[in-house]
Amino acid sequence: RIEQIEELKALLLEIEAVQRELEKTKQHLVALHQEQSSRHQALVDAQKQRKTNIKQLKAKVNSTESSINYLKENEKTLVTTLQELEKEKNKKVELLGLNASKGKLNWPTKGKLAHKFGQRKHGGIDWKGVLIEANEGNQVASVHNGQVVYADWLKGYGWVIVVDHGEGFMSLYGHTQTLLKDVGDMVRQGDVIALVGQSGGQANSGLYFEIRHKGRAVNPVKWCRRL
Repeated sequence: RIEQIEELKALLLEIEAVQRELEKTKQHLVALHQEQSSRHQALVDAQKQRKTNIKQLKAKVNSTESSINYLKENEKTLVTTLQELEKEKNKKVELLGLNASKGKLNWPTKGKLAHKFGQRKHGGIDWKGVLIEANEGNQVASVHNGQVVYADWLKGYGWVIVVDHGEGFMSLYGHTQTLLKDVGDMVRQGDVIALVGQSGGQANSGLYFEIRHKGRAVNPVKWCRRL
């Protein structure tokens, strides 16, 4: 009987020892699991950070490429502009007069003749040019290459611009709304130099246009194409 009791005690001690070992093993496994979970999460976080870094790097590369392209485009525009300016500088405007263009000049603006050259004005004075009835704001173009020699207000004619074409030829544009060129400016045939208006006391909008040769007014109708 005593031997059985002793054997039972020994068995119980052995079971306790086994349970302690099992508990240690369990705790070790739990620790391993937690460590694996932490490593897995760290790996996931690292992968996410890598993706984010790659995305940011691509964005920076794209931004840098865009900036480089923008700078290249600006440089290209600048070079083109300078080349155009150099070409314009080399294209000297020659003032050769209007003789070779008689009957071929374009009218300075679109419209119809309201008053003709030589027509009698009030007070017995003849028209020295023509009055072209035109819409306010219409463009006024130089009839030929020349240099602006007058651009100011002239009593009775409003805002006036005068272009010297060389060889004694000049053209005058009056009653304008706005002058777009200054004295000294070189202009080419067709360049816009003013806008049609009704300055100088005109009731309606229109352009007063004269051609003079050596100070004498000539009939613009004979120098310009059919209106």
